Order: sequence, then structure tokens, then C-alpha cells
Amino acid sequence: MTRLFTYFPIIGLLLILFLVEESILKWVLLILSILLIVLAKYIRTKQDTDEVEYDDRVNANITKWSLRLMFVFNSILLLLLLVESKGFFHFGMNFFFIYLALTLFIPFYIAPLIIKRF
Repeated sequence: MTRLFTYFPIIGLLLILFLVEESILKWVLLILSILLIVLAKYIRTKQDTDEVEYDDRVNANITKWSLRLMFVFNSILLLLLLVESKGFFHFGMNFFFIYLALTLFIPFYIAPLIIKRF
């Protein structure tokens, strides 16, 4: 079940990209996300054979920093929505879709990779 949970952010990114209006950025992000899925699957199968054991501190740090990043990204999203509602800047709907997809991708994929390295 935990392996299935790691695919939710990238599946969400793909769904959002299909809902985003037609543009070059959409296709670039779609190709990039597909390549990242293939790379993540390759690395995961390679790690299954190596099976590196991490202690509880590393897993606790991954959980702690992932939640902290989600808190920061949600706070920034609230500020962006506040600025949008006051009319200071106008962000398109595509910007918010891409921002939400990245806020799912970064805490669940990039943060654990960085924490495991150090």
C-alpha cells in the first residue's frame, strides 16, 4: 500500500495536465512526468534488489520534512489566493493547477531523496 501511495502525486500531476488548456508547457510537463514515472519505477526495482535498510530516524525525518513542506506550500497557496482575491495580481487557473501538482510532487519525491542522501 505504501508503494501505491507514492504514485498518487504523479498520477495527480498527469490528471491535472490533461485538464490544463492546450499549450506547449502542458506537453513538456506531460513528457517530463512520464519520464519521471519510468525513472522512479526503474530506481524502485533496482532498490528492491539492493534493499538498503534505513533506521527510524531517517523515516521520521522524511515524514517530518514532507509535512513541513506541505505546510509551507499550503501557506503560500493561501497567500496567493488572498492576493488573487484582492485583485493585485491575476493568476490563471493553469498556474494554480501546476502549483498544486508541484506541491504534491516535491514533498513526496524530491524531499525524501535529499533526506536519504544526507
